[in-house]
Amino acid sequence: ENMDVWEKIMARWVDLKTILYFDCDQDELVKRLLNRGLSSGRSDDNEVTIKQRLKVFNDHSKPVIDHYSKIGKVCRIDANRPVEKITDEVESHLSDIGIYPKVVNKAKPKAFLVLGNSGSGKGTQSKKIA
Repeated sequence: ENMDVWEKIMARWVDLKTILYFDCDQDELVKRLLNRGLSSGRSDDNEVTIKQRLKVFNDHSKPVIDHYSKIGKVCRIDANRPVEKITDEVESHLSDIGIYPKVVNKAKPKAFLVLGNSGSGKGTQSKKIA
């Protein structure tokens, strides 16, 4: 449903260049989120809730990733690595497609989506490239 809305409405306003998909092993995601829960005070950083969030992501976001992969729009980032290595790959990819450093075209700005499961590092990387 979200993908249909994007393609019907947003595509006329932005030029979607890529989707950054931070792909991370499920066991690593659970480990990271449980570790985050030790200091975050978030009640939802528990194993039962984490596994449910991972399932929701797989059920709802994976089809979007699969669709855009088929048309060459997904850059799959191995999120099992150190933050610095991931940042280098993200910046390199965005530079290769002409949207990093930031370039603004007011008529139809270039855009990219950031997808990844909870704990994959998408928030960390989004802050670094914003």
